[in-house]
Amino acid sequence: METPADGWHSQMKSNQKGFTLVELLVVIAIIGVLIALLLPAVQQAREAARRMSCNNNLKQLALAMHMYHDTHNKFPAGHEYYPPGTLQRWCWAHALFPYVEQKALYDEIRTLNPTYMMDVPASLKDTPISAYVCPSNIGDAMGGNGSSSGNAYRPTSDPGFGFKSSYVACAGSNNLDRDVELNGMFCWNKYADMSSVKDGTSNTLLLSECAARVQEDTGWGGSGSIWGGATFGGYGFSTEYGPNTTVSDQSYQAIGSTPKYPIVAVGSSYDELRHFARSYHPGGVNAASADGSVRFFSDTIDLTTYNALGTKRGGETLGDF
Repeated sequence: METPADGWHSQMKSNQKGFTLVELLVVIAIIGVLIALLLPAVQQAREAARRMSCNNNLKQLALAMHMYHDTHNKFPAGHEYYPPGTLQRWCWAHALFPYVEQKALYDEIRTLNPTYMMDVPASLKDTPISAYVCPSNIGDAMGGNGSSSGNAYRPTSDPGFGFKSSYVACAGSNNLDRDVELNGMFCWNKYADMSSVKDGTSNTLLLSECAARVQEDTGWGGSGSIWGGATFGGYGFSTEYGPNTTVSDQSYQAIGSTPKYPIVAVGSSYDELRHFARSYHPGGVNAASADGSVRFFSDTIDLTTYNALGTKRGGETLGDF
């Protein structure tokens, strides 16, 4: 005889239904669509944060440039080369160390006083400085510098590679010929000051980004190679072609060229050295002007305007940018 409780349990069992296969597939499809919509948004948010961090790095470096100018009444040289001597291939990046909270590193290098900057011990040069590294750039960007000369400061058993800077100084709208004065803010053994910026500090580029290559995909003198490679063009960039151009960089040595960041070797043809502003941000590069402001420059910027932004006293009439 069925009790009321038995009837209640029977009714409950009849009302309980599991998911059908179709319903399960629909739920999985909906979850997949939501994930597909969410991931790009997360990636875009992360890239926006990285680009803002890069912008802040450039502001810090631009401020350091102005602090250097206040102290010395001039900007640092793009790179220095005084044979025979010491600290050869010193560049703007080292000169700014005291102004980006790296005074101890600066003092230690000056005390060692090596002949060449690539002879700085690996313990000092292989640790990246955050202000010099864009978070969107490749994390293990190393090398692109000269080999050790085997002296007491850095024997060949301590080769090191040297971290690469994600930022380079504006050499003008020309190739990075290392033996002449260029038309931008920075070049070989020349020191610009505020009075030499005849085009106006807001109309003259100071610094921008570069695509610093990884250790296995590098060449001597590639963009951002500041520990010995600066003299071979690693210190700077040209506005001859626009940001992220498909035109090849030209370096002393070149290894591992990619379609997005093409590079070719020109050996000792020092008047053919050239690097262009490049970044891992989609659509353009961050760059700082001589007034200390930082903005994002699109890959599609008018080339005539961009050429003019590279010069400090070209007298050009600028379009919108």
